[in-house]
Amino acid sequence: MNISKQKILGKRVNILYRQSSVAIIGMVIIAVAICLLLYNLAEPDTAFVKFMFFWLVALIVVSSLRLFAVSLYHNRPDVLKEHQWLYFYVLWIAISGILWNILYFELSCKLEPVYLYFFIITVAGMTAGALSTYNTSFLAFSVMIISTLGPMTAISLFSDDEIIRSLGIMLLVYIIFLLIASYRLYNQINNLILNEFMITRLQSEKSQAAMVNTELENEIRQRIATEGKLKEEKDKAEALADTLLTISSKDGLTGLFNRRRFDEFIEKEWNRGMRAKEPLTLIFCDIDCYKAYNDSYGHLAGDDCLKQIAEVLEHFTRRASDFAARYGGEEFAVVLPNTTLEMAHYVAEQIRTGVEDLKIPHQSSTVKDIVTISMGVVTLIPDQEKSINDLINLADQALYEAKANGRNQTVVSKVTS
Repeated sequence: MNISKQKILGKRVNILYRQSSVAIIGMVIIAVAICLLLYNLAEPDTAFVKFMFFWLVALIVVSSLRLFAVSLYHNRPDVLKEHQWLYFYVLWIAISGILWNILYFELSCKLEPVYLYFFIITVAGMTAGALSTYNTSFLAFSVMIISTLGPMTAISLFSDDEIIRSLGIMLLVYIIFLLIASYRLYNQINNLILNEFMITRLQSEKSQAAMVNTELENEIRQRIATEGKLKEEKDKAEALADTLLTISSKDGLTGLFNRRRFDEFIEKEWNRGMRAKEPLTLIFCDIDCYKAYNDSYGHLAGDDCLKQIAEVLEHFTRRASDFAARYGGEEFAVVLPNTTLEMAHYVAEQIRTGVEDLKIPHQSSTVKDIVTISMGVVTLIPDQEKSINDLINLADQALYEAKANGRNQTVVSKVTS
């Protein structure tokens, strides 16, 4: 299921503008506080007091224009395209950053170094606080921190004051740290937005399917009432039921996702893992001696056994991103996005021991006198040189090895890259 990049960008820009007002007002309050403290503590000369006044007025004007832009976006979002709104926002951020550096330069020329220490630490704290505001746009945060702290850092590194030079080095490390944190947060927010769109689309498709189903049922009733062709309508109703069952994403017996939904999900996660360079885990689970179980206890008991094992899989795949499906017959598949090999092995063992804990009697088993399962685990980081088939084949090979080694065990594929 493909989600338009334009929609994701629009959502990110919308969040960015929604969160902006508090950040802009907060920045103005910090600026006023800094100017008042400098006025009262540093006792600057008249010329510098005038400079601070005009600087503060300029910052307030720029902040007012930014607030006007936020209001315009909320009232007339169609004036610009999504990427233009983003660049417009980034431009005002850069202008604000330049203003802060103008004040810093003037402070370094007119006041004692101790006031520069105070100023640097205050502005650094302000930029860290902005991380929560700009978390939907790595570009906006990068421009903000580079335009605000970049020149300040460069000036500090070449200062004659040893403490300010040290602060300059700390600022450089601080900038790198914040950029890394911002990028990681940006990716997480992006994934959340993508999941939100997917859920919305699935709900819409479900509503449309229900509407189509209702319309078809009404048509069936009308034809039965008006034409009396009961046999014909019965055939149509059965065909409709078969169609709905085919397009359904759930396995009718276990309630887990079916093979068709598995194919869609693993393709989506493979592509996402390729973009994000994140590991993707596939676990194949096979019930040991299941045919013998059916022969001994009957197919109804076999179905009940499948249901109980499906509940174990659901219990141990509770993350929003985890996925469990009935792959076919007595075989199940678990997909764990962004999961390390060690964690994948841990989850597989939890599932395996969880099935043992069910203590379902199985006197015909060659392994134990209870139902057990064998597990094959593989974790890969998707790239252009590998394919989904590689992932599936490696998991299948690991499962085969687990069964060949005596069953009721977890085998992890030795291929990890």
